[in-house]
Amino acid sequence: MGSARVVTGLGQVHVSVADLARATRFYRDVLGLDEVLEADGMAFFDCGGVRLYLSPPEGGADLHTSILYLRVDDVDGAFA
Repeated sequence: MGSARVVTGLGQVHVSVADLARATRFYRDVLGLDEVLEADGMAFFDCGGVRLYLSPPEGGADLHTSILYLRVDDVDGAFA
């Protein structure tokens, strides 16, 4: 790998939650994050310019996992 920076930032973090309504109340009412959208079993919050995405785990996925969505200027180039 070269020394060129591929990742330009963090765009979104996904957190699996067992109880979406409870987690939404926590992030919104306790932590004070601005809710961007809630629909179809998902909730999104603005966390200082990074989006926080909450949803129940899908298809037998582990509840205790997170997914980081990294920003890149050139997706094809980053993949290569």
